[in-house]
Amino acid sequence: MMTVPFYVVSRRFVELLVSHNCDCEYLPLEATYKRKVLLGEFFALNVLNIEKSAADLDHSIFDRRLLEFGLMRDVEKLVLKDDPMGRAPIAYFEEVGRIAVNEALAEDLALLTGVRLVEPKAFTS
Repeated sequence: MMTVPFYVVSRRFVELLVSHNCDCEYLPLEATYKRKVLLGEFFALNVLNIEKSAADLDHSIFDRRLLEFGLMRDVEKLVLKDDPMGRAPIAYFEEVGRIAVNEALAEDLALLTGVRLVEPKAFTS
């Protein structure tokens, strides 16, 4: 679930990100489910590692009208630059408004219920 501009994540999700030394903020949320207040179970995830130029603009296919504002919209094909995240396990790609993770983190996240990973080559907006 995404709110603006945070993603709402579970405690298990946060524990996994912490174990991978991700540069993120985890802001505690109070959730109510069937009149039961759940404290410490959900967090607003704020990824602090922001990449503003991870996309290979020459090889990606997208609507270029908003590019002057640093945004890619109506993306048909997303091609990333070589090593767009460096050594970071997680980063927010500002151009496309998406979070990217490295292979090791992706493998662990895939074990969680409710997580959907999308390969960059399959990305569409």
